[in-house]
Amino acid sequence: LERGLDLNDRIGFGFGFGFQVWIWVLGLGFGFGFEC
Repeated sequence: LERGLDLNDRIGFGFGFGFQVWIWVLGLGFGFGFEC
């Protein structure tokens, strides 16, 4: 049960981190687009 909860926490953190990075990269891409 503990391992299951830990696994869910890791998956949730992975999705949250991946989504944050995707938003950051997308924002950076738009920033460069406006600059050029």
